[in-house]
Amino acid sequence: MHITKFTDYALRVLLTLVTLSSEEQLQVKPLAKSLGISENHLIKIVHQLGKLGWIITYRGRGGGFVLAEFAKQLTVGDIVRQLEPNMQPLDCQSGYCPLLGNCTLALLMHDAKQSFLSTLDHMKLVDLVANQRVKTEANTDLFYEI
Repeated sequence: MHITKFTDYALRVLLTLVTLSSEEQLQVKPLAKSLGISENHLIKIVHQLGKLGWIITYRGRGGGFVLAEFAKQLTVGDIVRQLEPNMQPLDCQSGYCPLLGNCTLALLMHDAKQSFLSTLDHMKLVDLVANQRVKTEANTDLFYEI
């Protein structure tokens, strides 16, 4: 199964946040640098995570974002389902297919997707980072390895 870079980086943001104490805020600029992505792309990710209520954002000078307490209990499956709403392994509606209507490949791929998501449902964010901590220095340097 394939997830988009958006979801990949959203997971990295959430994993980074879950390692911090509830008082520590992250800021876009140092996190974007640490993840090796543009600030604009990270802003879109942070905005979406905020709309979902998974992070709490603070605007203005010294602003940043923190993980909502309940989000620690989200499973990776919950996150992927929400961020990848159109996760179809096959597109049987575009183009001609001689098997349309009698194809078992689509059913097999659907079952594979369900198995993939079921596996992700067994792991919570907080469990993925047990015993790990992100090193921050006044939120200017951020080191995190996935």
